[in-house]
Amino acid sequence: MSHTKHRGSWFTDFYLLWLIGFAVLALLKPETLSWFRGPWVVWALTLVMLSMGFTLTLEDFQRLFRLPGSLALGFLAHYTIMPLSGWAIAHVLHLEPSLAVGLILVASCPSGTASNVISYLARANVALAVMVTLTSTLLAFVMTPVWCKTLAGTYVPVNAVKLCLSTLQVAVAPVLIGVFCNWRFPRAIARVSTFGPPVSVVAILFITGGIVAQNAPAVVANAGKLLLAAALLHVLGFGIGYLIARLMSYPEDVARTISIEVGMQNGGLAAVLARENFPAHPLTAVPAVFSGVVQNIVGSIVASVWRARPPEGSLSDRPHPRRGVYYWKCDRAAAFHGTNSDFRRGVCERQFSRVLRERFPGKPVTLRPASGQGNHVTWHAAVNGSDFFARIEDGPERDDYLEVESRLLAEVRALGIPAPQVHGVDATRQRVPFAWQLLENIPCRDLNQLDKEGRLDTTQMASGIGAAVARWQVLRPAGFGPFDPEVLRRTHRLEGFHSRYEDYFFLHLDRHLEFLVERKFLTKFEADEIEAEIQRHRSLLAIEQGCLVHKDLAFWNILGTEKDISAFIDWDDAISGDPMDDLSLLGCFHDGAFVTRAMEGYQSIRPLPNKHRLRFWLHLLRNMIVKAVIRVGAGYFERGQGFFLIGAGSRGDDLRRFTRKRLDCALCGLQTDADFSIL
Repeated sequence: MSHTKHRGSWFTDFYLLWLIGFAVLALLKPETLSWFRGPWVVWALTLVMLSMGFTLTLEDFQRLFRLPGSLALGFLAHYTIMPLSGWAIAHVLHLEPSLAVGLILVASCPSGTASNVISYLARANVALAVMVTLTSTLLAFVMTPVWCKTLAGTYVPVNAVKLCLSTLQVAVAPVLIGVFCNWRFPRAIARVSTFGPPVSVVAILFITGGIVAQNAPAVVANAGKLLLAAALLHVLGFGIGYLIARLMSYPEDVARTISIEVGMQNGGLAAVLARENFPAHPLTAVPAVFSGVVQNIVGSIVASVWRARPPEGSLSDRPHPRRGVYYWKCDRAAAFHGTNSDFRRGVCERQFSRVLRERFPGKPVTLRPASGQGNHVTWHAAVNGSDFFARIEDGPERDDYLEVESRLLAEVRALGIPAPQVHGVDATRQRVPFAWQLLENIPCRDLNQLDKEGRLDTTQMASGIGAAVARWQVLRPAGFGPFDPEVLRRTHRLEGFHSRYEDYFFLHLDRHLEFLVERKFLTKFEADEIEAEIQRHRSLLAIEQGCLVHKDLAFWNILGTEKDISAFIDWDDAISGDPMDDLSLLGCFHDGAFVTRAMEGYQSIRPLPNKHRLRFWLHLLRNMIVKAVIRVGAGYFERGQGFFLIGAGSRGDDLRRFTRKRLDCALCGLQTDADFSIL
């Protein structure tokens, strides 16, 4: 995942250190912060809650109804485990009334926004975390007074109505105002909200410092008990929350979220409510200080442990959707998902616009549909006058291969091969239900369009493509087949899913042939003949080291002019494989002269491998089987000449005849080790 740093992110990253530092300063020199009291405290917390509201949208409220069971569990667990634990700890430790009330008040407050960050770091369900925080905050004006009246009322008188109004004033109202402003004035709020995190940190620091400074002697005198009380409170919250979720058979990522949302509190709100509602008992605000420090320490430890252990049932723990595919478009669970994007574009465009506005705060963002006809929904994105190419992967498999492709683009560019620069990628689906990628916009047409118009210098292009293939084959990743995104994230290395190349090559071969027989593209005899010939040349697949293979090398994935290549694009199907695979893909579309010229370009950089011609025909045959499956299954043979695979003046029937002829040609070439001239 790639993000630009928000303003002041370095400052917010060290929030815990600043918090401890302000507390120590307030203890050693109380006069420096004792002035921060009364209205200052109220307005400071109002700023914090307003900043939270600025990050929320109406869509976030709509999401409340999508997670009813786990959301209800998070809310109820938070408002039962913590208040009861706070009361029990105060009773067992025999805290004096003011401190006991303060601890119960902290325990009765909603979860804080820091819990969402911890959830992200702990590989928990961030969407659920945000929803629990939002729900517990909006209903705090009821839950916090009820619990304080019930539990803290045994120590000192509690005015539940006043506490309710205070909570509405300093917590609920600012959040709702922030949401309204974000709805009505999104551009203005986008500019302002980037300052929200550092402003919130400063506000909490001064609230904490002011409380400690005004009660320095009492803080020192009760430090031991309060540290113990705070540690017990938050450890119990984390532990019991996790245990209950697991006992109720919720998945690991949900259990982690419940644990974190139960165990972390809005200490700033507790401190303000204490000062506003218990003025005769100033020590009630002190437990919030200890709670703020301890919960962040406990949360950071928990996040570190869980981050090293992906949750069971998560994408990283389940077999990756790319592990069992030969070619994504026809072997994915949602086969041919990427063949029509009109409806998907309308559904996703608003969400993606929001993503870009968050990424480029304060800058105007517009999207207009791009002409991509592949796996992804694509747009041209204009951001403050700069042009980008954007695309999303929204399939049900939750594929995260855009992370791999972004790494490959960087590797290829580092070799001096023209390819678009990646300006952003996020395949986590934490904020939106799709993976997205933002690329440099290359202001050139694809070679397929130029070729259809008869303007392309195909001889020169063939040589340039062959040379480029030879150059990117210097990348020799471990393993074979598609690359494992989890390995890339963990080790920063590219590694294929398969230990043997033939294991990858034969994936679904029998199923592909059966499909073509069922759809009457091949006869059963023809399919058996093809499979037998492939088996006869199986020894060609015993390669010890793979190289980078684009795996979708075609004119529509190359941008340029009539004579020059500007960029090789769409590496979303790239694998570690055989050196002849990419060159064989050229044979799926072009004649023998073109392939021969590409081979010459290749040889200008590196020698051809042993038995290169047989390996070419073997891979051409395998690739043509896949092309036929996609074209039959996705209805390409019913398309008109505007379709990228169909030339000017041609029809779908012509594409069908060409596909069948090229498949037969590949089989003949493999059987006879024929020259490329038969293409």
